[in-house]
Order: sequence, then C-alpha cells, then structure tokens
Amino acid sequence: MKDTDEHARHMLADKLKFLESKILKELTTNCCLHPSILQEYGELGKSHCEKDLHYHLSFLRNAIEFGDTTSFQHYVQWTGNVLKSRNIAHETIEVFFNQLATVLATHLSEPEKKMVRPFFRKPDPEFLPSNNHSSSTSTSPLVIHQEVFLQALLVGDRHAAKTVALEVLANGFSLLDLYIEVFQQSLYTIGHLWEVNRISVAQEHVATAITQYIMAQIFQSGKSVAVSLKKGIITGVEGEFHQVGARMVADILEAHGWDIQFLGSNLPQKSILQMVQEYRPALVGISVTMFVNLAPVKDLIGEIRRCASDHGTPRVLVGGSAFRLRPTVYREIGADGFASDLRTLLTSL
Repeated sequence: MKDTDEHARHMLADKLKFLESKILKELTTNCCLHPSILQEYGELGKSHCEKDLHYHLSFLRNAIEFGDTTSFQHYVQWTGNVLKSRNIAHETIEVFFNQLATVLATHLSEPEKKMVRPFFRKPDPEFLPSNNHSSSTSTSPLVIHQEVFLQALLVGDRHAAKTVALEVLANGFSLLDLYIEVFQQSLYTIGHLWEVNRISVAQEHVATAITQYIMAQIFQSGKSVAVSLKKGIITGVEGEFHQVGARMVADILEAHGWDIQFLGSNLPQKSILQMVQEYRPALVGISVTMFVNLAPVKDLIGEIRRCASDHGTPRVLVGGSAFRLRPTVYREIGADGFASDLRTLLTSL
C-alpha cells in the first residue's frame, strides 16, 4: 500500500510539472491580472504575483511528491508572515491558494483531488513553527557573544564581528562551538528579522557576507591538521542559493582531517557528477535549504549511484533546514543518512 501511495504521489507530481505552464497561465489571469491587484500594486505587483505563483506551485508539487503536508502548511504560514510584515493584506495569500486549489480541480481526477485536498487545510497553530527567534532564553555559555555578534552584523561592522569570533576561540571554545552557537544562531535571527520586515534584503546579504568573510579569515589562520586519506565533496544543487551552512560543514570536516572539495551552491548536476567521478570521494554531502529542492537532490543521488565506478560508490549524506520538519525523508530520496547539525555530522562519520 505504501509503495502504491508513493507511486501515485510521484505520478501526480509529474503531471503537475507537465501542466505547469498551463496552470500558471490560468492562475496569472485569475490572480495577477485581477483589477484589484493592478489597482493596488500596479505592474510591479503583477510581476511579483507571477513569480510568487510559480514558487507556490513548485513548492506544492514537491510537497506532494514527498507526501509532506506539514512542510507545505508551514510554507503557507511563512508566506503569510512575510506579506503581513510588508503591509500586504493577509487575504492576498488566501486568494492565491484558493485560486490554486480551484484551478487544480479542473485538471485533476477525483483520486488526485483527494490526494491534494489535505495540503489546503488550514494549519493547526499548535504545529506551526514559533515566530520567536530571540536568543534571550538560550542556555548556551556563548549567548552574550552571540548577541554581540548579531548586533555587529546588523550594523554591518565586520571588524567588531571578527573581534567577537576571535574572543570565542581565545576563551577555549572550539571552531564547532563558534559555528553553531554564534554564527548559526545569529544567521537564524537575521533570517527571521528579514521575514518580518525589520531589516532589508541588503542588510541580510551584508550579514551573510560578513559571516562568510570571518569564516574564511579564521579558518585560514587556524591550526593545521594532518590530512587523512578520507576525501569528500560538499555541494548544493542547481536552484540552491544558500551556502553558508555547507561551507561550515566543509570547514569542520577539514578541521577533523578530511580532504574536502567545496563546490558551493547552485551547481548544475552535470558538473557535480563530473567532480564525483574525477575526485572519487568517500563522502558526498549535499546541502538542502528549501524543501522545493529535494527533487533535484533525489535525481543527483540517483545519478551518483548509477555512475559508480570500480572504486566504489561514495556515501551520501544530506543536511539543511529542508529536513527539519521531516528528518526521515532522506531515505526516500536515496541518501545514506541525514545530519541535523554539525555535531551529529561528526558522530555519524
């Protein structure tokens, strides 16, 4: 029964992909060209509306493929928060998803409609992610350092941020502690502040750039570690633009003796496969921030398995925020394991 349900979900996801342009055309007419949208937000609003609809449909298609109603409901809630914080009526998101459900109904069979229906139920507030990202209740011994580092990011002070990071290491904390307790927590807060429109996208980019700069500075000046024979590749897939988390993984593995090739993010599958064949790693780590990117990761893992050479197939581990709500989905996409954080990663090797 489980295999039958999974096959049906995959078939429906493929159908939605095939009908994507037609569905989007209908949605654009119903939503983005509606007189109220044009009157209120103009041509720029229409353009944003079209992009949003494309992303809504992509996210729904991937959620259906992996049978994950919760992730889609959280996505709807997050989208509503973003719109509300930008003084866009919450009803707008309801109109979008009501129209999406209506248009889909004209293209789906009764069994397919039944499959899609749970994704459009209103999420239970009890199961929605908390909007409170404050670090004030943290029990970490580095909470003060994290708060000061966060303030340095918010004002764009690279020197102050670097000073905080160096102080953490000087006080005997590890690179792992610094990455998890200071960098990661600060960037989570930065992301939340952007979501609720308290900082601009430019400030968010500056905070990310400063963190990446400090990571490079600290890692290059760190103590050298004897490199073992263990080789690994850390990468993102095409369409994955977040790379700080993956960079942290690469740094921590190198600090523990691995010979790592960090490929960055938004890389075509062909390029990743070529690197895997040439480098012959024992480990391939794939970072996935958005749930919508799970399908290309599944394709990549399948190709890695098919292209395995006489030197063996590398172990494939996945990580990133796409798995937080459903940590067992890694099995469905063919990965060997999922690391929820950097400490878990080290214990799983």
